[in-house]
Amino acid sequence: MTFNHNDIETAIQALRHTSNMTKTYEPYRPWIPFSLSAKPVMTEYELHAKLVYAEALLIRALLTFIQDQSLFSFISGALKIKECHDIFLKLSKHNDPSKFSSSLSHEHFESGIRFGTGAFNLMISNLPQRIIRYLEFAGFSGNREFGLNELKKSATSNGLRALFSALLILSYHTFVTQLFGNADGDFETCHMLVESYLRIYPNVSMTFHRCINKKTKQKKKSILE
Repeated sequence: MTFNHNDIETAIQALRHTSNMTKTYEPYRPWIPFSLSAKPVMTEYELHAKLVYAEALLIRALLTFIQDQSLFSFISGALKIKECHDIFLKLSKHNDPSKFSSSLSHEHFESGIRFGTGAFNLMISNLPQRIIRYLEFAGFSGNREFGLNELKKSATSNGLRALFSALLILSYHTFVTQLFGNADGDFETCHMLVESYLRIYPNVSMTFHRCINKKTKQKKKSILE
């Protein structure tokens, strides 16, 4: 990511288009159901569409914070975070293999739930303290270790979001921890993920591999000193 204003705006527009597209797959549901006791059951297709919507909303919230640090931007981003937080909680209750047509379809869904929940917790836990206090006042907070654990489970699965989870873990341990200085990078996990994915994608760029080796050497040097 370049952090260039035009690139961020392009990404936000693409995510907005994604959100609107997923909404077109939501079926019409009457305001007054025929049976007040009957709850509308989401189909497998709807569950996947809702998951994509929540993921797009989460990334839009992150980009909103990056793009502008004004009060309006904070409120806008916080509202998006609240909505996607509620969606992930709702979807996690549908994480039942019997609701899916195949084990692979369920694994794709589960990896998405873990990716979204992990990214949400990781993002919240790394926000400035003043923003975290506002979010805690609104009723939710982020747990860094829980987020990383969920991302690791997604990254080591065969789910559709496995690669995205791995990239997020690698980015966090090699760049974000160095940028904020609020944690030590887990380079053992990074090595494990890189080696695992290099076996699957042998021609992939070695940028992360070189970066991890360099960071590991720096860490060992600082320990010896």
